[in-house]
Parts: sequence; structure tokens; C-alpha cells
Amino acid sequence: MKVIVMNRKNGLEDFIWRNRSQFDSNSPRKSLWSRIESELDSGPPDGKEKPSRNKAYWIVLLAMAIGITAIGFYNLGKSKNASKVMLFAEV
Repeated sequence: MKVIVMNRKNGLEDFIWRNRSQFDSNSPRKSLWSRIESELDSGPPDGKEKPSRNKAYWIVLLAMAIGITAIGFYNLGKSKNASKVMLFAEV
């Protein structure tokens, strides 16, 4: 196994490198995964699910994008009509 020597910047990296053999040889308790699964299945601790503000954020963002696009097309059509009027006036 090839070990790459790195310039360690903080104490956490030093701790990990000093105790690497213990990390590699230890394994978690058997009850750990079942406890994690039971906590995941239980839902929020107070029993109430909070409404997602993320959905409202995307709806507002979509409405703004549609509005900006509509204004852009309106102004584009308005400028084309003005150039047509000037063209007909010259003819």
C-alpha cells in the first residue's frame, strides 16, 4: 500500500492519520443501523410536518420568469411595429 504524505492543515487531519489503524479495525455496534432506521421512519419529532417553502419559492421564481419573458416579447413586438410604421411613412 502506497502512503501519500500530505501537508496536514488542521488538527482533525492529524488525529485521523495518527489513529488510522483504529478506524480501519473497529466496526460499529450491531444495534447502530437498526437505531438509525427507527429514527428515520419515525418522521419529525413533534409529529407535524412543516410546509415546504421550497415549493413556494420555485412557483414565485417561475411566475417572475414568465412575467419577464412576456414583457420582453411585448417590447420586442412594440419596437418592430414602430420600425414598420417608420418604413411605411417613408414610402
